Amino acid sequence: MSSIDDAGSTTRHVVRDLWSRLLPEGHGTFTECGGDSLTALRLIGAVYGTYGVRMTLADLGTATDADDFGDRVAHALARTSSPAGEGPAGEGPTGEGPAR
Repeated sequence: MSSIDDAGSTTRHVVRDLWSRLLPEGHGTFTECGGDSLTALRLIGAVYGTYGVRMTLADLGTATDADDFGDRVAHALARTSSPAGEGPAGEGPTGEGPAR
């Protein structure tokens, strides 16, 4: 397994733990697990506090389950660690948004 796969697996595990702390019914989509707007903001805030990466309500709302959301967080982390100018549009020194 590569280090990227290891990092993704670890991220998935941590995000699953954050998810289960906020949503005791942890199997299924965020809304199937009983998630509401306040819980969504708490989960997104917990991810930001843990990883420093900003996820959107759309990222959370379209995830099929906790592991899928964890994969999305891992991909966002990989993008934010790319060299300057190669990150997502609107971020960093070449975009219009703030640098991370």
